[in-house]
Amino acid sequence: MVSGPYRLTDRGDRTLTYAANENYFDGAPHIGTLNFRIVEGSELLSGLQTGAIDIVHPSSLIPSQDRDAVEALPDVTTAYTDPLTDQMTFFNTQTVSDPKVRRAIVEAIDRQTLVDGILQGHGEVTDGFIPTGSPLYDESKGGIPYDPADAKALLEQAGWDGSRTLQYYVSSGDSNAVLAAQVMQQQLKEVGVEIEINKVDFGTLMDIAGDNEFDIFSVQYTITPADYWADEASLINMDYSWTGGWLNDTVAENLEITQTSSDENEIRDAYNEVEKVLIEEVPMFSLYFLSNLSAVNNRIKGAVPSFYGTFNNVQEWDIE
Repeated sequence: MVSGPYRLTDRGDRTLTYAANENYFDGAPHIGTLNFRIVEGSELLSGLQTGAIDIVHPSSLIPSQDRDAVEALPDVTTAYTDPLTDQMTFFNTQTVSDPKVRRAIVEAIDRQTLVDGILQGHGEVTDGFIPTGSPLYDESKGGIPYDPADAKALLEQAGWDGSRTLQYYVSSGDSNAVLAAQVMQQQLKEVGVEIEINKVDFGTLMDIAGDNEFDIFSVQYTITPADYWADEASLINMDYSWTGGWLNDTVAENLEITQTSSDENEIRDAYNEVEKVLIEEVPMFSLYFLSNLSAVNNRIKGAVPSFYGTFNNVQEWDIE
């Protein structure tokens, strides 16, 4: 038994089925059954067209090439989220150990062009973990500019071996990230850095990240804009983190402040100090923050997809 509006009744390899809880304290749900399906991003447009899919949650990856067609569907309501999902890109600091090389790689990538072209403007470029829409964002943290000339100079200062090829991993299911990787590959080549793009499924990508079997990898990651401590501490500042065990005392001290202080300004300043270290040392960077597209068939009443709380009123949804 459960106390929520629905209970799980069946679980398949890529499906979940929930039945309404008739004894729910806030009233029995109007819709008797909810079916959740895990599908490839390439299947979302056709599913919406045929009615096989009623709702696409913002965390789903509608390919950029399909977005215009989804927005044009007459019986579907669409909306973009705020740019909250970070295309986080991590360096294995054991294999790419020089901060000058890591910064040079970021300076060689025209990230705004990725946003304007691949994301059709639905995103933003800002460095670190914190996007502009967060109450913790501080514009004084600065950022890493697009500067191929300086990138070449930094690589020369670092004594970069131009014959070396870095292994870059990306999820094969994230079409936008795959396209971005291909653009990056050409832009990095122009400053003397070769990368080999490895497209793998998401599970394999997580295994590779956990075992630090990469030089660079990118993954979509969404964090609540209110508190970044748990994710920052585990992703960048622990022995087993996705940065190859990169550790920094300033980061550790300021992350501790975020959890012990009750002063909002002090907490924001502490996170800003962490962001400044990330911009200087570059164990990771944001390729871009993206706004995700959600979609709801108009026959579903009361459903408003959001990153946070989509199903808060699920018992009130109804089918026209």
